[in-house]
This record gives sequence, C-alpha cells and structure tokens, in this order.
Amino acid sequence: MNNNGASEKRTLDEKIPLPEGTIPVGIGLLVAGVASYAFFKVGQQALGQENFKPIVALWFATFALAPGFFMPIEQEVGRALAHRRALGQGGLPIVRKIIPLTIGLAAIVSALVLAGSPWLTKDFFEGHWLVTAALILAFVGYAPAHLARGICSGTGKFVDYGIVMGMDGATRIAGCIALWLIGVKV
Repeated sequence: MNNNGASEKRTLDEKIPLPEGTIPVGIGLLVAGVASYAFFKVGQQALGQENFKPIVALWFATFALAPGFFMPIEQEVGRALAHRRALGQGGLPIVRKIIPLTIGLAAIVSALVLAGSPWLTKDFFEGHWLVTAALILAFVGYAPAHLARGICSGTGKFVDYGIVMGMDGATRIAGCIALWLIGVKV
C-alpha cells in the first residue's frame, strides 16, 4: 500500500481498459467477417455451386495475394506515421512519398495479372475473362484500402480504421446482392 491507503496492486475486479481502438477495429472485422460469409451464401445461391467456382477462385486469389502485395505498405505507413506522431512531426511527407509507390505497385501487379491473363482465365477462372478483370480491379481497389488503413493506424484513428475494414465487407456483399437481384450470371 502507498501512503494514501490505496492498494498498489490491481484486484481482479478492476476493469483493465482495452487498448485504444480495439472496439472499432473489432466491429470492422466482425462486419467484414459476416459480409464474407454472406457473400459466399448469396453467391452460391445466385449462381449455384458449379457456376460459383470461378468466384471462389477469384476470392482465393484476391485474399491470398492482395495482403502479400499491399499489407507491407499498410504496416510501413502505420509505423512511419506513428513514429513521426510520437516525435510531434507531421505525416504528410510520408503520405506524399508512399502514394506514388502504392500506385506503382498496383500498376505492376495489374500488369503481371494482365500478362498472365490467358493462363489465369483458362486454367484458374474456368474461361471467364470477366473474373480475371475482376482480379485486376480487386488489386487496384485493395492498394488504396491498405494505404488508408496504414494512415488510419499510424495517426491513431482507429474508428476510421474499423470503418475502412467494415466498408470493405459491406461494399462487397452489397455489390453481390445487387448483381444477384439484376440477374447477372458468370
């Protein structure tokens, strides 16, 4: 005990606060997870199991590759901005440098997919060139999303980070439902 009689040890009943941003990021992850599940349910319902296979391949390619290409941007931007914030420096120089690099990386990845598109379309997407085009669009979309998440985390804007994560899933399922309702088939 200290001089004023308060216990220096924490008791089990004391509330230990969660780290800043845990709740909004958790909600964003929950929305993204539920939307992913709904995407598969709606997609399979709309197209049938056999016709949904190219979309499953697209999903796999997107979520196996996009984080590998773009998560390093998110992590490095978050780290650099947090460091500058701790020093009381602005983050604009970091953002100005990383935007062209992110655009360049997205262009290179898109060019590689385009170069491999005959093989990808035939062997991976069961002949559906539109699914190959969707893979390019996915990479073009995930580049700024990872950049935005890095900016949000590096500047301590975890509510915004959670919104970016949640909107990713919500947008995906909204698009899926819209395509189903207007009768689009692969």
